[in-house]
Amino acid sequence: MNVKGTGLITTRTFVKTKFPDKYQTWLNMLPEDTRKIFSGVIDVSKWYDAYTCYTIPVNKIAELFYNSNTKEGAIELGRFSADYALKGLYKVFLIISSPAHLMKKASKIISTYYSPSDCKAIKSGPKEVTLKLLDFPEINPLIEYRVAGWCQRALELAKCKDVEYKITQSTQNQDELKTEIVFNWN
Repeated sequence: MNVKGTGLITTRTFVKTKFPDKYQTWLNMLPEDTRKIFSGVIDVSKWYDAYTCYTIPVNKIAELFYNSNTKEGAIELGRFSADYALKGLYKVFLIISSPAHLMKKASKIISTYYSPSDCKAIKSGPKEVTLKLLDFPEINPLIEYRVAGWCQRALELAKCKDVEYKITQSTQNQDELKTEIVFNWN
């Protein structure tokens, strides 16, 4: 499985922004091949190995900044990624979209960050949407929580209040490598 360079840039920017005094410590914790990628120029259009360039760096973020709580670290990284994308490149989606439409667009955005992957908004209502992550051959809890954090923050940016989510199917429960996340809000 691969992740787009944009995801790496967001990960690096997250550490530099949230933990500037510990950025070099985090970088030094990475294996040499991963450290070289994060120390150099990251090509936003290039695909990178997801384990080397996503799983390892996010695990190190959790270890260093979140007492090894990978769930919390991945959620915070996802929320940061939503701010990064939706206050920049994809800002237009917040202006012209209803929350349900935003999540349909978000599912397409998510599918452009991971390859191979497929993400679909399978159910939506006035205050609820269900996302299904399909065809993610190496999906793991880090990806699930990063996507959940990203979508939760996206909905908050779309003026939804009290956004909550529940992962109803998960790779953690070996649910056929498919993940289902239900979001609701007031």
